[in-house]
Amino acid sequence: KDFKKCEWFAKETYWRSIIDLLAMNPTHAFIGDFKTGKMSDYAGWGGQLHLSAAMILSAFPVLEKADAAYIYVDHKEMTKITVTRADVPALIDHYNGEMAKVNSDASFMPKVNEYCKWCECTQMQCQFSRKL
Repeated sequence: KDFKKCEWFAKETYWRSIIDLLAMNPTHAFIGDFKTGKMSDYAGWGGQLHLSAAMILSAFPVLEKADAAYIYVDHKEMTKITVTRADVPALIDHYNGEMAKVNSDASFMPKVNEYCKWCECTQMQCQFSRKL
């Protein structure tokens, strides 16, 4: 909740992240997330790259900023964002708000979204399934 480091399976764990690439100097971090296949637009403020940057800046208080990037290995291209220490409180508030929404939902009804095409559910399991 407060983005302090804890053990992977600790009860107080809210967010987990596996960082593919982390390079740091005394004031700056670079976080890389390797991607293969089709390139896609970054979700924008509050997406996965921002979460990774907020986690790293919280874990290493001496850092002033973090660049985080999707590294598309098939295309030899990157999508990069920069997060400063000043951005971290707003990001933490955002992610805690997202977690509160998830934790307050009691019904977990299916919602159609762009990931439905990858879902393994059948029509018997989900009314939005494209599978028989």
